[in-house]
Amino acid sequence: MESLYSYRRISDSLFENFKNNQLYLNVVNRMNDPYEGTINMVINRELIDDFYAYIRRWVDLPSEMILEIDKIYDIEKKMNLFSRIFETSVKRAVNEHMGIFCLTTNRNSLPMWGHYADNHKGILIEFDATHPIMLKASKVKYSGKINDIIIKEKSDFLKLDSIIYNSLMTKHNSWRYENEYRIRGRAGGVIKYDSKLIKAIYFGMKTSFEDKEKLKKANAHNPNIKYYDSVMMTGTYRVNYL
Repeated sequence: MESLYSYRRISDSLFENFKNNQLYLNVVNRMNDPYEGTINMVINRELIDDFYAYIRRWVDLPSEMILEIDKIYDIEKKMNLFSRIFETSVKRAVNEHMGIFCLTTNRNSLPMWGHYADNHKGILIEFDATHPIMLKASKVKYSGKINDIIIKEKSDFLKLDSIIYNSLMTKHNSWRYENEYRIRGRAGGVIKYDSKLIKAIYFGMKTSFEDKEKLKKANAHNPNIKYYDSVMMTGTYRVNYL
């Protein structure tokens, strides 16, 4: 794989990121899939008390909830309650604290031009896939079911952090067309890059002349970047880059 791509809409923050040679890690709860970070807990009933102790380290439970939990003696009810508390807390933590930079191998996707590049008014950025920053990108897995986190024994608690971290790497099969890769980090953080990272910028079919000039100016300190216009190909549903 020689290149990875990112479809982007035009914005002041895009210009600013180009000027500062930085990739912005988007906050998960601003993304378009409400299932981001969703997990399904499966717990060995013999470990329910240990799991509760683990939850207490993860979540600052209200005192009234703790009192209610202490009144529950039915093991099934406890397991269901603890699972829901943990699943909700993980999703909240992922949404608020983890950031993502999204990439794809597909440089000719009409849906992504429409969804992520503001109906062809934005751009497509081509990155060198062999650059050290891009080597940190992980491939998203596509599945028909939500990630199970299975707790069979106490040692599984030690794996939870990495399993939760990886919960952002599974999406429903309906997203498979994106063939997505992700760089993960702190929400709202930035990754600084050098002039070798970006190979080219492709303007959308509706990108304005003014925005094209602004983009070139924002990247003036990176003279190696090549620029291409997008045009409709005759007789086929593909975009040609000239």
